[in-house]
Amino acid sequence: MHEDNNVKAGRDSADFITLDKGALIPCLEITDLTLEGSGLARIDGRVVFLDGGLPGAKVSARVTEVKKKFCHAEVVEVIEHSPDEAEPFCPHFDLCGGCSLQNYSYPAALSWKGKQLGQTLSRIGRVPESGLPPLPAASPRLRAFRNKMSYAFGHDEQGNPALGLRKRGGRTVFDVTGCGIQDNAAMHILQKVREFSARHSIPHWDGRQGYLRHLIIHTPDLAQNGRKVIMLELITAPHPSSRAFSSLWSEFAKSVVGPDKSGAPFPIIIGSAHWERKSRAELAEGERLLGVVGKKTFFESFGDQILEVPCNSFLQTNTGTAALLYEKAASLANLSGTESVWDLYCGIGAVSFQLAGNASSILGIDSNRESIRAARKNSASLGFANCAFEAGDVAELVKKRLGEPHPDLIILDPPRNGLCEELTSILKKLTTSRILYISCDPATQARDISRLSPEWAVQSSFAFDMFPHTTHLENIVLLQRVSG
Repeated sequence: MHEDNNVKAGRDSADFITLDKGALIPCLEITDLTLEGSGLARIDGRVVFLDGGLPGAKVSARVTEVKKKFCHAEVVEVIEHSPDEAEPFCPHFDLCGGCSLQNYSYPAALSWKGKQLGQTLSRIGRVPESGLPPLPAASPRLRAFRNKMSYAFGHDEQGNPALGLRKRGGRTVFDVTGCGIQDNAAMHILQKVREFSARHSIPHWDGRQGYLRHLIIHTPDLAQNGRKVIMLELITAPHPSSRAFSSLWSEFAKSVVGPDKSGAPFPIIIGSAHWERKSRAELAEGERLLGVVGKKTFFESFGDQILEVPCNSFLQTNTGTAALLYEKAASLANLSGTESVWDLYCGIGAVSFQLAGNASSILGIDSNRESIRAARKNSASLGFANCAFEAGDVAELVKKRLGEPHPDLIILDPPRNGLCEELTSILKKLTTSRILYISCDPATQARDISRLSPEWAVQSSFAFDMFPHTTHLENIVLLQRVSG
């Protein structure tokens, strides 16, 4: 291969070519993707992390950062396109950091996700090949599948107020005018809110100061009374003019909540919750409820079960794939009617209710008190007298029950960061025979599987594409007690 003048002819070893920052690599074949969805190639044993590209493509690239055993580079030109390249359907694909695999054919992306999951479970969790998942189950829908999206208030590269999503690899925000993964009605709402904030000169959050921080739009699949519904959440920061701005938002919310005045088949906005967040952490979560216009709960269906959902409770963002996941959980649980179950991190009880008809008893535990109230309400409406729910720290509440009869089955569905070490230690002391562990982060799930060993071993696992067009997966693992 011809070497650019910036590529030194000398070698540090037999394996490495010395590259300078700014050097042009005339031709690289991309062989894999990073976990962030960018291209990965190799040159004489050295890994090259690219800012784009797909497996099977050949590109020229310029080095941007050099380390001893790897370097980073940006794609300069695509010499040969990947056979699995697809046309992105999003108008913002080149800007947005969300659907990084939208230009990768869906079958190829699904296969790649499955391979990455298997490698993660095998490498970190030491899961044997017999316990690794088959090809992930595809999402029933590839467009308009998200029932919730969080949009950020911020500023574009020119410093102008913007409402949308963060630019790929940066902190600036661009106005989203089209998004194929949520109901298009969300775009109509975004524009209305942009006009409202501009009309009243309400400052956007810049990471340190401002007022408007996040707008969360819920678009559940379930149509209530035959018509689709929407719920809004506004998250703001403390501000000297908070009282006046809050009043303005309340008036705006009152103007949009309720039937569309034009009579068009537009979803009904049933409610708007206003939250305050003092922490500077960039999370689309409220810390204090300031006010509600209309309702702060909505309904969603999973199979033949309809559940009431508080807007600030956890809910899988892809309802169709979630239904497949819960169906598989019930199948793996294989309950006969005599077993007791603990559902840890139970949320509103979605998994509990899938199992309740075949269980002797179910105890759900979650730290979100609003979710537990909803779980109790849902249990009553569904007629499950064998379900009980308790709010509090999961590890602490389980620890208090060590002296009681241990359950036959435990369901785990923790946040992305997985299980705390205390709960892992407690689980190893239980005489429970089986655990079903649901996770949206295979790396932390694999870490926890390793920590639960050797008392627990993976029997089987199944993956679900909860997040099409991204590198993320949802995985469920069945663990069997093997000692103690």
